[in-house]
Amino acid sequence: MITEVTLPPELIKAAECLEQRFQILRVPTRKVPLAEWSLVPEEVQGSIPGWVPTLLARFSLHGGCLECKNDNDDANWERLFGFSGPDQYKDFLLARDYVWDTEILAAGFVLISHEQNGDFWVTSIKDGPSAPIYLFSLSDMKRFFASSRIALLISSMAVSERSYDEPDKPRSVMWHPER
Repeated sequence: MITEVTLPPELIKAAECLEQRFQILRVPTRKVPLAEWSLVPEEVQGSIPGWVPTLLARFSLHGGCLECKNDNDDANWERLFGFSGPDQYKDFLLARDYVWDTEILAAGFVLISHEQNGDFWVTSIKDGPSAPIYLFSLSDMKRFFASSRIALLISSMAVSERSYDEPDKPRSVMWHPER
């Protein structure tokens, strides 16, 4: 059963700041109540980091998208990060995908976000929110260090234009007229 856990003060502060940034920029986000997390089948609930449901239940962060420069000289696209919600966890964990099972779960890691290109942001399933965050590249089949902890990651990344999934809705980001 999914239950609330205690979040470290640094993560609480980082989440409060990110939530405020999303509000100022009118990013359509929402809180994800613990009751929604409890709808994920019990056999896979243990593969959801305990701090993720608490974080997304306390702060309106789900639906927002963050971006950062790619750490690859040959790549000119941004890396995107948005917290996965209960439906995404359910889909990934119940899919029984070979790569997911052998390269991520078997190594003690679990998804916290995914990109449209199939890459995953992962962290340790057992070490909590102070564990390092990695980008798992499907093309390289490797984990690349991204951040020493989730609080630093969400504090360092910029709010992405991709937070606005409906082009005719208001948006407020750099290099684009505010609507």
